[in-house]
Amino acid sequence: MKKETIIYIFDPLCGWCYGFSGTIVDLFNKRKDEFNFEVVAGGMITGTRIAPFSTMHGYISGAYKRVEEMTGAKFGVPYLNELLPSDTQMNSEPPSRALVTFRSFLPDQVVPFAHALQKKQYLEGRDFADNTVYEELAVQFGVDPKAFIEKFESEEMKYRTTEDFQWSNSAGVKGFPTVVLKNDQGYYLISNGFRPLDEVEKVIETIQGMAAKEA
Repeated sequence: MKKETIIYIFDPLCGWCYGFSGTIVDLFNKRKDEFNFEVVAGGMITGTRIAPFSTMHGYISGAYKRVEEMTGAKFGVPYLNELLPSDTQMNSEPPSRALVTFRSFLPDQVVPFAHALQKKQYLEGRDFADNTVYEELAVQFGVDPKAFIEKFESEEMKYRTTEDFQWSNSAGVKGFPTVVLKNDQGYYLISNGFRPLDEVEKVIETIQGMAAKEA
């Protein structure tokens, strides 16, 4: 029987995605033998939306506390006190391209990679314009860092990243995180926004029950 696929649509610069990524990792670890897992980059901050972190400092300084309360994720002091007030540019493209690049090496590990990628920013306060971040992640997951960066800088990966953004947009994704289940009958929404693991699994069971009746 063909495996169903759980597709996680997220953005590396999305704080709620950071909070939700831990739940997705738990789901992946628990049910990776049952489902295929894919991660798609949404392209939340690109083009005219690119701006310094400091422009969002006031909002995020309050909003992150709710993410912590709801999800249990922790935001690091380097992010809150150093990166967030700075003029470092928010740009979804480089970290999204790192995700797409990693997917070409180890697609079966893309869920934990997405979470590790966000930790670099939200815990360590790292700048996603610094390729050293991606070299460190490559080493962490057993990928040759030189080969990773070479591929990361390629026109092919830039194009494939744009394809991710276009897929997310054409799929009608209105916000991040979004999770859908894909099976032979089509695509079914699991979550738009944060949901705890038990609720995610209940929705999956409901979808599977509906699909069984339609088959």
